[in-house]
This record gives sequence, C-alpha cells and structure tokens, in this order.
Amino acid sequence: YMYGYLHAKDRLFQMDYTRRLASGTVSELVGPAGIATDIQLRTIGFERAALRSYQAASTQTKEILQAYTNGVNAWLDENVLPIEYSNLEITKVKPWRPVDSLAIAKLVAFQLSNDLQELDWTVAIGTMQQVGAAAGFDGTKLFMDDLYRSAPPDDRVTVPGFLESIGGVQPKVDNNSPTNKSASLDTSKFTQYSTKDIGMVENILAIWKDNPDLDKLRNDGSKDIGSNTWAVSGANTVSGYPLVANDPHLALDMPSVFYPVHLYAGVDDKVDFNAAGVGFPGAPVIAQGCNEKLCWGSTVHPVDETDFYFEDIRVNLFGLPAFTVYEGKEEPIQYLFQVYYANQIGDGVVNNLENQKIGYGAGGITYIVKRRNNGPILQVDSANNRAISMQY
Repeated sequence: YMYGYLHAKDRLFQMDYTRRLASGTVSELVGPAGIATDIQLRTIGFERAALRSYQAASTQTKEILQAYTNGVNAWLDENVLPIEYSNLEITKVKPWRPVDSLAIAKLVAFQLSNDLQELDWTVAIGTMQQVGAAAGFDGTKLFMDDLYRSAPPDDRVTVPGFLESIGGVQPKVDNNSPTNKSASLDTSKFTQYSTKDIGMVENILAIWKDNPDLDKLRNDGSKDIGSNTWAVSGANTVSGYPLVANDPHLALDMPSVFYPVHLYAGVDDKVDFNAAGVGFPGAPVIAQGCNEKLCWGSTVHPVDETDFYFEDIRVNLFGLPAFTVYEGKEEPIQYLFQVYYANQIGDGVVNNLENQKIGYGAGGITYIVKRRNNGPILQVDSANNRAISMQY
C-alpha cells in the first residue's frame, strides 16, 4: 500500500505514461500525435496479455497488486495532479488497476528482449534473392555463406593449456575432417520472398524506426544498455559468504527508470518485512535489492523471443482478413474492434477526448491468430492474400 502511495506521490506522470504505452492509449494523454504509437502497441497487446496473467495469478499475487493499487488510488483521491498535466489540460486520470501494473511489467520485459533483426535479415535475404534471380546467381546461398554465414563450432581454444588447467582435455583436431569444414546448405528448401512480401516487412520496419516511442522499445544491440551480474562462491571470499555484484544499467532517462526504496514493516523488535533496493514505478516489486538474509539482482540475456510469420490468408467481401491458411486448412481470425481517443490540447476544454475514427484497415480492428499464441497480424496485403503475424 505504502509503496503504491509513494510511487504515485513521486512518479505519477511517469507511471501513467508507461501504463498508457502498454495499453495503447498514449494519445488520450498527448493528443493525436500518439495515435501511431497506440495502434502498434494495442495491436501487440500488452494489456491483453496482462489480463490473462492476472486471471492466472495466485491469490497472494492478486492481494499484493490490490494493496499497491489501493495506495496509488489513495494518493489520487487526496491530491491534485502534478504539474505535467496542466499544459495537457487534464485534471483527472483513470484510477489505477492491478492489471496496469502487470501491463507495465509486460512492456518492460518486451523492451528488454524485443528484437526486429529477423525483419532486417528477411529484407536482406529477399533482396539478394531478387538480385540473384536477375543476375544469375543463388542469392540465398550467398546470403547464408557470406552475410549470415553459419558453420559448425570449432572446439579448439586460443589459450594453450587452458582446458587442461581446469581439468579438461584438449581434443585433437583434424583440419581435414568434414566436421571442421563449413557445411554446404541446401538452399532449394528456403522460402523465396516476393517483392510484395519484402514490401510488407519494410513497412513494419519503417513504422518502428520513424516513431521515437517504438524505437525505444527495440533491443537490438543498442550501445546505451548492457547489464551484467557477477557471483562469487563463499568458498572464495574472506567472509565465507557469497558475493553478488549486479549492474543493471539501462539507458539514461529522466525521470530515471528505477525508483530506490526501503520498505520496512514491524512493531518494536518484531520485523515482518525489511527490504531495500530499486523497482519500476508502477509495479509493486523490488527488482534488485536485499533483505535481512540475502541479496538478489538481475540482468538481461537477449535471447530471441520475437518471431514473425508470413501468413496465407483469405479475405471477406469487405477485403478484410477472415482466415489464415495452415497446412491447407482455413483457421478463423479473431477480430478485436478498437476505438481510439485523443486529447484535444489547446482548445481550452479540460479532459476533452475526441474519437479519432480510425478505419478498420488502419488499426480499427486488431486481427488475432490463435495459433501464434494469440499473436496479432501486423501487416496485411489483401490483394495478394498475404499477411505478417507476430508471436512473442
């Protein structure tokens, strides 16, 4: 409860903006300029995922989220909104919900693992295929052997005697062995991408690269982030206790990504809870910190968690996707109808939200492919019965 109260007191605008990013309602805060962001993030569906997680959460988790929510809303009930809202002509915000905290957690996790490099590679291999077809060479093979070369691992090490020093055995390597030579790929089974397919991929990349909010959600080797964690066994320390050094640095921002906190609950000598560290405004967690018995940290292993699929589709009489085709069978696409509102800043009317009347083909419908873990369709080419779906 107190954690939520303090977050609202110190970081309400940051919390509100972040939950709006996660729910695809930024334009209700910043005006029509946020519509493009809202369409993309509502399509991906962090709030949808948060609702499913909340339904599956334990009773204890729900109680923690509710207590935090009560603290946030208590501050909202007792205070006027901070100064950031005044120029936006906003005098009230929606009450906090437990799902808002989960949606923020989904957004943060996505930001730390979202990788669009598959799309970049698809454009590259598709372009080389097209050029190869025109110039008389195998574009797929050139891409796989040169730009994105793949070869069997080499089990040799560069430091003589290293394996023996740690109890290992240095294998004898036969440089003429087939296992130590680059394998020849059978490119006949690779997908051949059409110009239309490449165009859809390029459209997705352009949307993300041209939007500052979306571009910040890409984790593709950015040099301004790079967490790390180190642990030392107690067998190697003077005290006999293990050591952990956690360096969870992210890009610098204002206000900062983290919120330092020390939470204590107890009466006299009876301590019920005592922990200190940092967490994310909007979520009732200490992501990195210590209690009276142990410390914990975290870092990000940038594994590939985002996959994109070309889908064969069938459209209805209105030209809207109605089915995907998988192994020759039609599978119905789920429709989620969307309405987008935008704050009318500068009209002198407070809390004035206006329906932006986004068309069905421009974001007014979110298309869900159940087989892709309820993933959305990001791009549609109705004329060629093709689409691109996303699974995260």
